Amino acid sequence: MLVDVNQTTEFRASSVRLFLLSALALALTAASFALAWPLLPNVSPGSFAQFAGWVGMLLFFGAFLLVGWRCIRSDVPVIKISPTGIFDSRLSSAVIPWPEIEDMSVWNYRNNKIVVLKISDPAWRELPLTRMARWTRSANRSMGADGLCIATTEFGVKFEDLLQTITAYADAHSASTR
Repeated sequence: MLVDVNQTTEFRASSVRLFLLSALALALTAASFALAWPLLPNVSPGSFAQFAGWVGMLLFFGAFLLVGWRCIRSDVPVIKISPTGIFDSRLSSAVIPWPEIEDMSVWNYRNNKIVVLKISDPAWRELPLTRMARWTRSANRSMGADGLCIATTEFGVKFEDLLQTITAYADAHSASTR
């Protein structure tokens, strides 16, 4: 993949992938519903299985709403990589400048590759990060990903292409980023 590091590169969500993810979330919501309302023969009222059904129903329906919203807005770029920095609407409402990125690594989690951007502590405090980025920081760090995580699950792009693009921009516009 040829990358022009003097232009802005955009990545949009794949509406097909988002539709499939929302269908999966809806199916899991239905399965959880079957546990929550004891529709299955081996689920008794007040059991742990029924409780798990209620929790699953809330969790998967929330995921369905989130992915459905992203599916509706799939024409809007999710990631913009420019000479000034990287913007991921799932992480921050502002561009993360290249000098604020201290390190870049790849994190493998359950056969999913994720780009991890380690940003400086002042950037964690000053950047307008999304709630999700702030809330998941401790959990991600405890699993080995200390930084902002960029996954390609909802994109129609190969992970290697995204990594190559980010690396090319980082090498061209920041001496400290690897």
